Amino acid sequence: MTELWRYLITPRARGAWNMAVDDAVLERVGRGDSKPTLRLYAWTPACLSLGYAQSYTDVDVERLKANGWEVVRRA
Repeated sequence: MTELWRYLITPRARGAWNMAVDDAVLERVGRGDSKPTLRLYAWTPACLSLGYAQSYTDVDVERLKANGWEVVRRA
């Protein structure tokens, strides 16, 4: 049996918006309200995305801000 997936291409967006969309997609798929989803996206401005277990203390926040980057944490 072949399971159909949903394929989303979303516009460039800020890091917080991208993570919020990921959270919403995960919640809907987890509840069974949506098909499994592959989402492609891009950051604007550039963004450092930290994983759940990555330490924020290693991030040079001032340097990122000076270069116009944002920082977000993935679920």
